[in-house]
Amino acid sequence: MATLAEERMNFGVWKVDQTATGNLRIKNTGLKPLILHKFEPSCGCIQVVELKKIIEAESHFDFPISVKSMGKKGILEYQITIYSNDPVKPTQTKELVVKFE
Repeated sequence: MATLAEERMNFGVWKVDQTATGNLRIKNTGLKPLILHKFEPSCGCIQVVELKKIIEAESHFDFPISVKSMGKKGILEYQITIYSNDPVKPTQTKELVVKFE
């Protein structure tokens, strides 16, 4: 079973010319390996480094995520949809928030 560490991921405050970075922690609280099929960001400005496709039972993995401002300022909100073999929630959405000044 895939468990996301928090509902919203807050990247904090960054300058417009910087790339906001953070880690998305996914825990496998199930008894079988969790297979991650796909990460689907809501914007092309988001990149998820898919270093791992399988998370063993009772373990976790931190996936590096970066967000570029693409010239936008202010508080920006995005989403990443995660598709997996989780029998209860095979599709989960993670909200991302970042402020660019």
